[in-house]
Amino acid sequence: MMPTILVGAFWNADLTNQTFLILPVLGVFTIFLGGVLAVLFAKWMKMSRKQTGSMFVTGAFLNLGSFGGLFVVFFIGLEALPFVALFRLFEELVYYTICYPIARKFGAQRTEDSQPRWKRILKDPFIMVIFSAICVGALLNVSSIPYATVYDQVNEWFVPLTVIFLLIPVGFSMRIGSVGENIKPATMIFTIKHLIVPVTVTGVAYLLGLGAYAEGMLLKVILILSACRQLSQRLSHPSCLGWMKT
Repeated sequence: MMPTILVGAFWNADLTNQTFLILPVLGVFTIFLGGVLAVLFAKWMKMSRKQTGSMFVTGAFLNLGSFGGLFVVFFIGLEALPFVALFRLFEELVYYTICYPIARKFGAQRTEDSQPRWKRILKDPFIMVIFSAICVGALLNVSSIPYATVYDQVNEWFVPLTVIFLLIPVGFSMRIGSVGENIKPATMIFTIKHLIVPVTVTGVAYLLGLGAYAEGMLLKVILILSACRQLSQRLSHPSCLGWMKT
């Protein structure tokens, strides 16, 4: 469903404003800011190597595509979807090339993959499908083909359905009881991801002049996305790295 959503979003987007090129940079900044702050807290608390790795993953990783997209559509509307795609344009690339290798360094078994990272990225079907959908939508945008308004009705159904299919398996895999056993790091992660990071990233966006577009709509999108929490496979990393108890 996500490729279909992205094709329609980019097909109907205003891609002539060069200010929008700042959005992917802010997306990368959001990831790094959360990860660095989480590691600094772990160092301050004198956590073990595996616990520090878990804090890094939990602080850095987001779910901008599904969960972030749902809240943006819910609070702002479908017209904001292209900005979600631009903000998370390099999300998976940063995860594969930087975040996963860093997390692996914190693991108990530090092994190096024989296959180059760029080959793993090119072979990842999810990344390639998402990238292709963005390219198709952008090409349709600059072409003379008129926008198919049926996409508005399609996206109204596809966005919430995508999140529902994502949340069902997550709900079965969560260990709610482990939160109480890790209340201090959990509280700090909440503070980092839902207070410090969104305030900082939105403040930077405002200083860069993004608040002038569409009566502050871009700032609202950035605020929602920078406060987005991780879901899906991201939940498994704390357990794998030895922090969360199962």
